Amino acid sequence: MFPEQAAKFAALVLGSAIVGFTVTHLILITLVERDNGDHFEDTAVAWGLGHEYNAPSAFATGVILLAAGLCAVAARRSQMFADPNQRGWTVLAVVLAFLAVDEAVQIHERLGERIDDRLELGGPLSFPWIVPYLAATGVLYLFLRPFLRRLEPELRRRLMLAGAIYVGGAAGVAAIAGTWWDAQGDQADYVFHLISTVEEAMELTGMTIFVVAMVGFLTVRPVAERQIEPEVPAPTG
Repeated sequence: MFPEQAAKFAALVLGSAIVGFTVTHLILITLVERDNGDHFEDTAVAWGLGHEYNAPSAFATGVILLAAGLCAVAARRSQMFADPNQRGWTVLAVVLAFLAVDEAVQIHERLGERIDDRLELGGPLSFPWIVPYLAATGVLYLFLRPFLRRLEPELRRRLMLAGAIYVGGAAGVAAIAGTWWDAQGDQADYVFHLISTVEEAMELTGMTIFVVAMVGFLTVRPVAERQIEPEVPAPTG
C-alpha cells in the first residue's frame, strides 16, 4: 500500500468512527435532556463521550495506544539507521502510552479531585488537573524542540497541528467547560455536555491527525534503508 493510500485509509476509518461516536453522543444527550434522564441516561453513559469504561473510551484509548505504537516503531527504525531522532520518538511513545492509560482510568480526574480538595479552585480551573498537565506539556515541548526541528517540515507541521488540537481540546475547551460548570453551581447541564462534546471531539481529532501523519511517515522507506539495498548484478550473456 502506497503512503498516500495508507494515510487516507487510516483517516477514513478513524474519522468515520469519530463522526459516528460524536453524532451518537449528541443524539443521546439531547434525548436525556428532553426526557429528564428517565429512559436514556444508562444508554448515554454506555455510548457517550467522556465516560469511563464504555465504547468511546475504549476507542479513544486504542487510538492513543496506536499512536504510541507507531512512535515506538519509528524509534526502532531510527535505531537501526543511527538516526538521532530515536530518543525523541521514544519519549513520545512513552508519553502517549501514559496518556492511553490516563484515558482508560482517568488519572487526571483523580488528580484534579485531590487538588480541588486542597485548593477549592473555580472558574477556568474548576478542573484543576489542567495546571500540572499544561506545565508538563510545556516541559515536553521544550525537551522535544531539537527533535521537532530535525523532522521533515511536512511531518513537523502535521504533528504540531495534531498536538495543538489535542491540547486545545483537553485543556482549552476543558477550561471553558469548567467556567460554565462553576457558573451553574457544579451542575452538568445540556450546555456543559455540548462543550464537553467539543472537547472530546478535538482530542480524538488531534490524535487521529497524529496517527495519520505517522502512518504516512512510516510507510515511506527511509533514505538510509534504500541506500543499503544490494545491487543486482547485470545479467551476463
